[in-house]
Amino acid sequence: MMRRCFQAALSALLLVAAFPPLSVAAAAFFALVPLFFAVRGLGPRRAFVVGLVNGTLFYAGTVYWVVVAMHRYGGMPLAASLVPALALFVYLGLYHGVFALALARGGRLIEGPPGLVVIPALWTTLEFLRGKLFTGFPWSVLGYSQVPFLPLVQIADITGVWGVSFLVVAVNVAVWRLIDRYGSGRGRLPAVELACALALLTTVAAYGFIRISAVLEAVEGWEKVETAVVQGNIEQTLKWDLDYRRATVETYRRLSLEAARRGARLVVWPESAVPFYLDGDRELGPVVKALPAETGAVIVTGAPAAERDGAGGYRYFNSAYVLDAGGVAARYDKFHLVPFGEYVPLRKVLFFVDKLAHGVGDFTPGRGPFPVRAGPLRLGVIICFEAIFPDISAALARNGAQLLVNLTNDAWYGRSSAPYQHLALSLMRAVETRTYLVRAANTGISAVIDPAGRVMDRREIFEEGLIVEPVGIREGAPSFYAARGDVFAWAAAAVTALWLVAVAAGFERRL
Repeated sequence: MMRRCFQAALSALLLVAAFPPLSVAAAAFFALVPLFFAVRGLGPRRAFVVGLVNGTLFYAGTVYWVVVAMHRYGGMPLAASLVPALALFVYLGLYHGVFALALARGGRLIEGPPGLVVIPALWTTLEFLRGKLFTGFPWSVLGYSQVPFLPLVQIADITGVWGVSFLVVAVNVAVWRLIDRYGSGRGRLPAVELACALALLTTVAAYGFIRISAVLEAVEGWEKVETAVVQGNIEQTLKWDLDYRRATVETYRRLSLEAARRGARLVVWPESAVPFYLDGDRELGPVVKALPAETGAVIVTGAPAAERDGAGGYRYFNSAYVLDAGGVAARYDKFHLVPFGEYVPLRKVLFFVDKLAHGVGDFTPGRGPFPVRAGPLRLGVIICFEAIFPDISAALARNGAQLLVNLTNDAWYGRSSAPYQHLALSLMRAVETRTYLVRAANTGISAVIDPAGRVMDRREIFEEGLIVEPVGIREGAPSFYAARGDVFAWAAAAVTALWLVAVAAGFERRL
């Protein structure tokens, strides 16, 4: 069993290497092979344990930064922050445990060519499920590992990121079969599996090259708006300091005036760039609201909002404001909140649990997703955590958004891998929807991403900076993925369900 766990750990290590910041994308195509060998021949219970080890180690290696957020900025002692972090890693690892259990139980139904469809469908279904259950956490989805090789992710405009995951797992299955046959001397070359995997990989890559060329040609005809992204680089420990608010506003004002001098007509600030209520601060609120008139540009900024709830109290929102020369033109309230960061789920039951992020109080989810108006433009605003959910950006594009605007504050995670991973997720949203995405991050990484997924310009973490780029305003119908949603993921789920029914009925024993 120790050897099996070592193989599972090796698989986890290879998976971690495939993701930012290392981004060894090729490693993803054989990272699951050690796990496949580890599971083979095991009973369901032991296979589940091996899969759990693999998943727990993988997520510990990719989302370890939750400890940074809880300990450094959330005020929790290091030892105390490790407990919920480990619980998160184990929970996420359960999906790998179920994957391994199903492989061990699958029998002859996953041997030979059918496994090239069934095994990737199972993996994709579990990733999709992970993105839905308990508010969802679709971080470290395998498809994101291929962001460094843009042709392979272009299929996401049809399948979403789930199709890229399917491709990667299918290649893993073919590599496993090849090594298994030759390593054990058990027979002939698995020609069908190799041919199918190669054909799939080649087709997806060819589609990618063709689509990149077509998309870049199409965006040449789009109307362009000179757009600025302001990265204020405000240290998280100072962000909500009452004595530092004026310096914060002055930083954003100075950079916005520079953007205007460079021709910007749309200026984007990060999440909570304004660390106070715009309508509640009589000193600095008017300074911010006067900037559109000073710059001649529309400004989009993150700021908290508060409204009376009708019961004598207030409801608080994590919001994005669109400001023009007339004042507040529109407001978008974040609707997919971070559990235990922006609110405590089941507050009456978990009354003893406090939020990790100290701020004005529990946030209330807004309405969404819907675009907001910025003059003639329709902006699809996605605030921080919302960028990790493919269906949110797709719904915004489907509802008429012409430009995606991602406001975030990744200062919570320090110099960890989180800002790099978050950027990769945002890049996939641009490809899926075939829409420009403008990303403003408090301490980085800020970027402008085109509809083919190319990063046109970026500012690195923990540096003050400004990006000014002509950004295309999407024209025409949305992409297939934006229009139809997770059709591919549901198809994978249907294949998985049919397979599980066949296994439960003992069909594989009759083959």
